[in-house]
Amino acid sequence: MLKFNPRKRAPIRTVRGGKEGGEVLAVKPEAPASSQPVRTLSSREDANPAVRLSGRGRDLTAVRAHRQVVITKRTHVPRRTAGPARTRARRFVRRPTADNRYVLKQSLGKGGGGTVYLAEDRLLNLRVAIKVLDPVIERHPATVAALMHEARITMGLTHNHIVRLHNLERVKGKYYLVMEYVPGHSLRKILRQYGPMSLDNVVTVVEVCADALSYAHGMGVIHRDLKPGNLLLSDGGVLKVIDFGIASLIDRSAEDGVILGTPCYMSPEQLRGDTVDVRTDVYALAQVVYELLVGRPRLPYEVSADEALAQARSPVTGLPDEMAAVIGKAEAWDPDDRWPTIGAFAEAFVRAADEYMARVRG
Repeated sequence: MLKFNPRKRAPIRTVRGGKEGGEVLAVKPEAPASSQPVRTLSSREDANPAVRLSGRGRDLTAVRAHRQVVITKRTHVPRRTAGPARTRARRFVRRPTADNRYVLKQSLGKGGGGTVYLAEDRLLNLRVAIKVLDPVIERHPATVAALMHEARITMGLTHNHIVRLHNLERVKGKYYLVMEYVPGHSLRKILRQYGPMSLDNVVTVVEVCADALSYAHGMGVIHRDLKPGNLLLSDGGVLKVIDFGIASLIDRSAEDGVILGTPCYMSPEQLRGDTVDVRTDVYALAQVVYELLVGRPRLPYEVSADEALAQARSPVTGLPDEMAAVIGKAEAWDPDDRWPTIGAFAEAFVRAADEYMARVRG
């Protein structure tokens, strides 16, 4: 069984700084006995450090015990070869309007109701991300109406840790979202490359996500598809939540019996197609936190909706009691038994982490 071990990482200290008007912390690693120059880590080196995070209140980087390493997220990602799906999307995206405004560059990934591409806005000479939505929405007028409503609200979200939605566009019955492009890597990709994160880094993720999600919830927007793949760490070390504005697609998929979300992160009521509220994001964030600490999701990533429902009541294992109790409450079967808000969950988790570290050092 994988176990959580906060002592895998060397100690660090943080120094306050500033960047782009937001609160960002510059990282200064504790110098080992034989100091070596700070250098970047390439994707080809055999190392297992954590990730630098710039967020609300913290900016942390892990340091290997025998050398200093500052991780910059500029690792090489092999370019995908063009396939049938990409070719079809290229034809569509290259001709969205009469003036050929958006030109597709490359595929960035698939999930959450569509495929995302890096594109160029030729009118503004700006790189953007375009999500071409699954054509299933064309068959559901109610879903289209809900998508437009959510897009209007989501376009009003202005938060340092939320990727901006620029527009929802339609061409010949096909819908696509035009979003801010943020160079970086998802936490899922980072987990697969480097393994579990340090407790300090996970606390930072929780605080940043709670800040962003609490803001969105206050604006009437529920994410519904929170997972490591939708948490983006920019090349500058800033964590951002992506994929707001497609809740209607996730809801419609549950009603149709074809899940577009990822079942291992979805709450029981969401898997059943029931009405959801902010507590479904609480459930999902708890699953994300567990995975960041242990290195794998609570349930297999390929688990089906039925299997996820059958195992939803399983106890939390592999974590210290303080944190296991907080996560266990967040993923309660009945939403009324969960933390009522994302902020309440975050406060409880940070308090549990502090209590655990005090006990360990104690």
